[in-house]
Amino acid sequence: MKRIIPVYIFQQVNVLLVSLYLLKFLCIGELTILQILYGASLISFLWMYGQRKQAHKVNMKSRIKWLGIGFVSLLIISLCFSLIHAQGSTNQANLIGLQHQVPWFSFLLFLINASMVEEFLYREILWNLVRKLDIRVALTCVLFALAHHPGTILAWCLDIRVALTCVLFALAHHPGTILAWCLYVSLGLFLGMVRYKSDLWGSMGLHLVWNLSVYVLFFL
Repeated sequence: MKRIIPVYIFQQVNVLLVSLYLLKFLCIGELTILQILYGASLISFLWMYGQRKQAHKVNMKSRIKWLGIGFVSLLIISLCFSLIHAQGSTNQANLIGLQHQVPWFSFLLFLINASMVEEFLYREILWNLVRKLDIRVALTCVLFALAHHPGTILAWCLDIRVALTCVLFALAHHPGTILAWCLYVSLGLFLGMVRYKSDLWGSMGLHLVWNLSVYVLFFL
């Protein structure tokens, strides 16, 4: 439990670095160096935390298989939601606004760092706090969602009704509509599934691949 607050604060540092650049406290060179150091320190911490040993326990082929299953499933779900409702979520709108204010490589580093630190917080620290495996997937998704702040009262109501079903992950990304909320719930569910079937590196890989895919499709 004592690890949650430090890791959460460390997660916010990723946002703080970009904010300092937008406020003219950092130049682009300083921002880039700090972002690289941020990512390197996170990877080093994961290695020391025990993921090096865990990485050798899971077969790479199995990890890639579940990553692929999760990615294809998310792609299909995302396409279905986009056909029903083309309006993006609040989180997506914020990312688009940010992408137009920082250089592409700084935005890319921001996405990479966010993918890693969010997975470490939700699919490792919080994951290990829950003993029963069947609860882990739902609870960590719900906590992940709440961290990104719900955009509607209805989202909070749904959180109460279906608690322990990936709500935290969805609400964490500012869902402005029910469909956007459902999309992030699906993302949290599949990240949890990959974490359960493989390891943290698997879910981290899926999160990273998904964010990079969204970047390529919507921002380039």
